[in-house]
Amino acid sequence: MGRELVILFCDIDWFKEFNDDRGHLEGDRVLRQVSQTLLATLSELGNGVVGRMGGEEFIILLLCEGKVDRKAIADRFVRAVSDLQIPHPVLSPDGVLTISIGVASTEDGPAELDALIESADSKLYEAKRAGRARSIL
Repeated sequence: MGRELVILFCDIDWFKEFNDDRGHLEGDRVLRQVSQTLLATLSELGNGVVGRMGGEEFIILLLCEGKVDRKAIADRFVRAVSDLQIPHPVLSPDGVLTISIGVASTEDGPAELDALIESADSKLYEAKRAGRARSIL
């Protein structure tokens, strides 16, 4: 069994609308809360890092031993943010803040970091088009 690099490209759903409604201070507080949740979830999974890619986007690099269930891992992050139950004022009276995730890994093909990030980014847009609050491999 070898090592597998899994890249999760995450985006907070409808964040611009959240930020416009609640203001930048509340938006910044939520960005910190989401990043802390991503870090906490990552610490339960193993060896990796979380970084902010700009705006409301985050990247998670996870180094795994052997074959892993990438969909289950990504869905765990989606659930962790949803479980924060942060009200999203624009979605509906009972809507909460969510994230969408695109996933790529060295198991899928070339191990070049730029190509993997590009693939994860493309999958993120698929997740957005499919309805958000989900992950796509």
